[in-house]
Amino acid sequence: MTEKEFISSRVGRILAEGLKNFPEDFNNLTDFCEINLPQKSLLIGTELFGKIEIISTDGSFIMHAEDYNQAKYIVYSSRQKIGKVKLPKNPDEIKSLLSRYEKYLDSILVLINTEYRKIFKEGNSDFAVNEIFRAINLVRY
Repeated sequence: MTEKEFISSRVGRILAEGLKNFPEDFNNLTDFCEINLPQKSLLIGTELFGKIEIISTDGSFIMHAEDYNQAKYIVYSSRQKIGKVKLPKNPDEIKSLLSRYEKYLDSILVLINTEYRKIFKEGNSDFAVNEIFRAINLVRY
C-alpha cells in the first residue's frame, strides 16, 4: 500500500463511520448567543489589542474573539459551514466543550498514527495525518 492509498482509505473510512459535529454532539447548549459566520473555512489569526483575529483561509478578516478558547470554539464550530454558531455565554462551558472535542480529535490522530506505523514501519505519519485532516476539513489547535 502506498501512502496515497493509505490516506484515501482512511479518509473514506472516517467519513463512512461519521464525524461528530462540534459543538452539537458534545453538549446541549442552553445559555448561548448566536453569531453569524460566513460559510467558509476559518482559521485563528494573530492577537491584536488583546483579542484574537479569526480569518478565512483566503486571509480575509472575519471577526475578533475575546480570547484563544473562544477563537478555537468558533473555528471548530465553523467546520460545518452552516453560517450560525451557538456560542456559550459561560467561558468555563467553552473550555469544557473544547476539552471534550479535542480529546475526540486526539483519538482520531492516535488511530491514524497507530495504523500508519503498522503499515509503514519507518515512515513519518505527519504528512498523512495532515492530508487526512485537510480532506475531511478538520483542524486541531
